[in-house]
Amino acid sequence: MADISFLTRSEHRVVSLVAMAVRPRSRSELGEMTGASSSTIRRTLRQFEDRHWIARDGYQYETTKLGAFIAATMSDLLDRFETKFETDREDTGSSNGR
Repeated sequence: MADISFLTRSEHRVVSLVAMAVRPRSRSELGEMTGASSSTIRRTLRQFEDRHWIARDGYQYETTKLGAFIAATMSDLLDRFETKFETDREDTGSSNGR
């Protein structure tokens, strides 16, 4: 549970992990994608490495099997929440005569 809390407390963490699951990424790439500062990206990558979610290969980072699993699971979970939220919003709108 602590890992889920860690991951979801900051939007750039999920985005970064999912991006690295797609293909290896550099720190600067992750910063550009997320808008997070270089120090935040560096700290996040170190925390991911401590959890064995990513590995460094030269100047790029990629997910481990565990990291790829977590990225896929979180991505799926967020998609489900978004779908549920949109469905609930549409249901509420139609019941209000919209």
